[in-house]
Formats: sequence, structure tokens, C-alpha cells
Amino acid sequence: MAHCGWWFVCALPDQRQRLSKALQFFLCLPFVGLIAAYDEGRAAACLGIHAPYGVYRACVVFYMFRQIHTHIHKHTHIRPGRVLIRGVSVADAQVASVAVAAGILRHAYPQVIQHLRTHQQGGHQTVLLSGNIHPMLFALGGQLKSAIIATTMEASRGVYTGNIVGEVCVLEGKRRKMLNALNPVQLSRTAADRSGLVGVGNSVYDVPFLSEVPPKSAWVVRPSMRLRRISDQRGWDASFASVRGSGTKSQ
Repeated sequence: MAHCGWWFVCALPDQRQRLSKALQFFLCLPFVGLIAAYDEGRAAACLGIHAPYGVYRACVVFYMFRQIHTHIHKHTHIRPGRVLIRGVSVADAQVASVAVAAGILRHAYPQVIQHLRTHQQGGHQTVLLSGNIHPMLFALGGQLKSAIIATTMEASRGVYTGNIVGEVCVLEGKRRKMLNALNPVQLSRTAADRSGLVGVGNSVYDVPFLSEVPPKSAWVVRPSMRLRRISDQRGWDASFASVRGSGTKSQ
């Protein structure tokens, strides 16, 4: 998510705000790393898989700041996304989101985009699930012709306050948001019986929501070793395990 934040900051129309947010971005980077390390270890523990020793060590260090972590996840006062969006007008955020969409599409894997288009041509509704904050992805939804389900941000009088509305769209939060978007018929069925429902993910954070779609309709994109192991165990489709796009280095 850090690269999306940087693209967003660099595209803010107001120069003074752009410089201020750039400074805030760099100050947040170390904290982003700690959150990512802790969340990776937490996700691995919840899923019953082993994380590398370095991740566990980072988790032990971060455990010392448990009160800070509780503040982040329960009250959402220190989330980096909150810092970057706070004080930005809704109109300026929409302008900056165009740069985020352009950056994501520059680094997108063509095979995955074609997979999305194929489903759209078949009349399927497509939804982008992301842990990122919704204002950064506004333009991407239009570019991909998909609905966006992400972390919702509060706005007051046309300006984002930085407060998160509801829960952060990661892990179980992402799964719950996806389930809330299903129609009543799909929701009443078990995951194995939800025909027509397809999920695509690329990290262990996506495992909870991928578990809600039929196994043969769950796709993993360039999975890590842990995600690939889960994918193999659950019979998920690994056709996109080695895809390449403009954002990858050719070997």
C-alpha cells in the first residue's frame, strides 16, 4: 500500500499540502513496516501456518507496544492511511486517485486484467476488495469498471477527517465486507455451493475471503510460499502463480 500512498501524495493539487503530506509519508514508513510485520505474523498464526523467524522476532518487539497496537486496530487513530488523507478535500482526493489508478495499472499483470475483463464480458459483477483506503481507489474503480470495497473514510464538509468508518478491510474484515456484498441467495449457500462466485488474491491476508468461494473458483496471483502451500492444500487455482507484467523484472 505504501506505493499507492506515495502516488497519491505526489498528485495532490495543493503544493503546500503535497509537501506536508510527503513529509508525513516518510515519517510513517518505519511504522508501516512494524504494522506489516505484526499483521503478517498474526495472519500466519490465525491461519495455522508458520511465519519466518524474523517475522516472529518483529512480533515480539511489537508486542512491547501492545497498547499502541490496540489503539491502531480498535480506535484506528494512527493508521498511516488516516495520516495521509486527513485534511484532504474530497475533490482533491479524487484528482489524486487518478495517479494511483495509473500507477496500479502500469504494474498490473495483463493476464489478471484479461481474466477480469472476461468475467465482465460474461455479465458478471466485479468488485475490487482492498485494505487500502477508499479515497485512493476512487478512479481505479472507474478504470476497471468495478465496484470498490475498501477501508471507508469519514468526510465532514467536503474534507476527510482521517477517521475510519467501520472496520479496516483486511483479513476477517475483508471477508465480512465481501459477505455483506453478496446477494441473499449466495449468502445462504455454503462456500462450495456458491456457483458463479470467483475470488482472486495474492497474499495470506486474502485467505479468509478466498475461503468463502468455491475452491476451484479461488485464484492466487504470484503467491508467497505460505499462500502457495495453503492454495495447494485447498485446491485453489494456481494458473496465475507465475504471471508477469510491466511491473516485474524479466529473468
